[in-house]
Amino acid sequence: MHGVILARDASQQVLSGKLIDVSGDFSDVRPGDLVFFGSKATDDNPKERVVHVGIYMGNKRFIHASDYIHISSFDPSDADYDEYNTKRYLCSRRILDAVNTDGIEEIYNNGFYQ
Repeated sequence: MHGVILARDASQQVLSGKLIDVSGDFSDVRPGDLVFFGSKATDDNPKERVVHVGIYMGNKRFIHASDYIHISSFDPSDADYDEYNTKRYLCSRRILDAVNTDGIEEIYNNGFYQ
């Protein structure tokens, strides 16, 4: 929709764009930012593991696909509260302000689409 090419997997996408949030307060996260999920690094397992991605919609809500499309919320008072993904939230990254940086390429600049 925005004419950009991203890596296919969440574990690759999390390496692109601008880091916006890691605390889960979402005060600086805007609609269109990507929200990433997985397991945090621990003493026993020092490597963070990113396994899922969604698109932030605003008001602590996000859209994501796992077998089918879900609209979920990080807000416990919301009817669409997603406790499972809230517990495995890792970070949010802004992609649209970082087009033509590492891992985010405009379709128009890609030889395949010319």
